[in-house]
Amino acid sequence: MENSLWSRFIDNPIHGSRHSPQHGQTGWDIWTGDLTESNNFFSPMKASDLLQIRPELIQYLGLDVGLQFTIHKDGIALVCEKNEE
Repeated sequence: MENSLWSRFIDNPIHGSRHSPQHGQTGWDIWTGDLTESNNFFSPMKASDLLQIRPELIQYLGLDVGLQFTIHKDGIALVCEKNEE
């Protein structure tokens, strides 16, 4: 994984949104920064790589479809239902 991607996930709050798995995907969108509608906003990444950077994520990857989380740099986490627009 490129260094700039590593640093984004280390230095910023991380967000995750769970949806129904499709086309062999896990059903997770995980990102840092402001979510945009850009077609290339999300880049595929191995869970093992992400868990090396942010091992605390493991406890959230079992959340049900329709939930989302935010983990702040200080470790404070928020889990809530996803807003469907």
